[in-house]
Amino acid sequence: MRLRTLLVLGITGAAVPPLLLLGFAATRETIRSMSRQASEIQPLKASNLATFADTWMTGQLKGIRLMRSTFDLDLLDDAERVGFERLVYNQFDHVNIVSLLTPEGTDLAHSQMASLEAGDDPTGSHESVSRARYEAFRERLPVWSAVRSGATAMGVPYQPPDGDFPVVPIVLADPVPQRPLVAVELSLAPVVQHLHGLVDEGVAVGLLDAGGSLFAHGGPELIRPDRFTFFLGSPLINNVSYELEDGERIQGASATVPCTGWLAVVVEPSRHAIRALRTLRNQAAYIALLALCLSAIVGHYAARRIHQPVRDLAQAARDVGEGRLDRRVVTGPIRELAELGSVFNTMSSHLEANRDEILRQRQEIEAFNVELQERVEDRTRELREAQARLVESGKLAAVAEIGAGVAHELNNPLAGILGSAQILRQRTRGGPDDALLAAMESEAARCADIVRTLLSFTKDATEIDERAPVDLRVLVSEVESLVAPSFRQRGVGLRLGHVPRALRVHADRVRLGQALAGLLTSLRALVPSGGTIVVQGESVEGRARLAFELDAPEAPAGASRDDWLASGMSLWLSRRVLAEQGAALTEPVPGGPARYLVDLPGA
Repeated sequence: MRLRTLLVLGITGAAVPPLLLLGFAATRETIRSMSRQASEIQPLKASNLATFADTWMTGQLKGIRLMRSTFDLDLLDDAERVGFERLVYNQFDHVNIVSLLTPEGTDLAHSQMASLEAGDDPTGSHESVSRARYEAFRERLPVWSAVRSGATAMGVPYQPPDGDFPVVPIVLADPVPQRPLVAVELSLAPVVQHLHGLVDEGVAVGLLDAGGSLFAHGGPELIRPDRFTFFLGSPLINNVSYELEDGERIQGASATVPCTGWLAVVVEPSRHAIRALRTLRNQAAYIALLALCLSAIVGHYAARRIHQPVRDLAQAARDVGEGRLDRRVVTGPIRELAELGSVFNTMSSHLEANRDEILRQRQEIEAFNVELQERVEDRTRELREAQARLVESGKLAAVAEIGAGVAHELNNPLAGILGSAQILRQRTRGGPDDALLAAMESEAARCADIVRTLLSFTKDATEIDERAPVDLRVLVSEVESLVAPSFRQRGVGLRLGHVPRALRVHADRVRLGQALAGLLTSLRALVPSGGTIVVQGESVEGRARLAFELDAPEAPAGASRDDWLASGMSLWLSRRVLAEQGAALTEPVPGGPARYLVDLPGA
């Protein structure tokens, strides 16, 4: 088959059937959508009317009840009763008649109303009441129901003679028998006006009373009350569907007015909900016919102009698919095909450039992967080192905690040993064992000092804060003189470098001195015999800083386990005291200078 024929049939087949299917689907969807929309709007309108009627009626009844409960009607004289009626009448614009009645239904005072003949309503907000209207009101008053229930009784709504809107007679009774009743005629004008506001083209809206009678209506005559009596008193919003005598299909919804038992009804013909369907069908048929003609013309014209250029493009595409990215085509006279050829040439150029770029990026990615692997290995090594330091800190903390507990237990035995050594030395003074007893006494005293130091760190943190300005130069000198003998005994030098005279800190002098002494004792274990520790001080941004410089970054290989344990415990205790004093200890980084820094708060 020739390309021209194929293009004509293809364009026609591609354009017309989908359009027909789309029109058919759109028609069906429109029917469903309009029916669904009507089914959703009707319950909303019914609920709207029911809510408005309930809210308005509740507000009116509540206001009248409040006024009735405010006055003791038994104690009012005739003039005051007339004044009460006038007060209720003036307070409520839609109350047209106010009467005070005995439980038997006779008048206690002249009823308040605007006379139709006299036109005596100065405000014009109330409807005029004729004699016939007043008699109809008295006939429909539910006096017996109000007296029997001792509460508010509402009569059946009705259209009064000479009235513009339906009214409802209401009687308000007191739970205490034989008290006066308040009877009013309440106009339903706001409810009916709201009802008419819900009426659209072809839509009917109405209100049924508790007996199923239609007393308010708007729109065409489509409401059949007998179709809704089943739903009277139902708390739900109900959808209703029925047929009229002429076969017209009606769909609607109803909602109950809670405080009255009335039923708000909204109905609409089913055909009205889908009235746009015929227009839509005609437009779809016209568009389908037009599309058929246009597709045939376009197919015939396109077949004549694009046959050869399409073949050239197809061959070029096959070449590119086989890897010949340098393939180019010659553009034809047709503008669109010329643009297509230009785009194809640009695509080939870009593919060729992208191929070279991909090769280059592949090499970069491979190099980056190697670098990333090295970074991961470095980070992993750092994490392992940090984990090792964390485990070591945990060990030292555990050792220090155990040491504090052991110190409590060793305090008394050490005191006994020290006392016994002193007594034996006094008895054998100058004897052959005098030197041994002196050494025993000295070592026992040293153990007692260690125990006291450990116990000092177990004090309650709530003790009185004894911080005060401390001259750091003087304190460092005292600590240096205190620990110097132990340094000389180990063959380690301790030298006090430059510490400014005005360098003062805010701390507990005794506790800070203990921390510095413990820190020096710990650092002493890291310096081999013949080494030196230099202590220097400076002021940095309002804080005092002490620097402890060691001539060896690591502990000697021959250090004993006891030296390591004592060093670790002293370092941990020093850290704790420094933290209590608001100071921070910074240790040297691996591979850096062996320099420990202590930052203290300035005075």
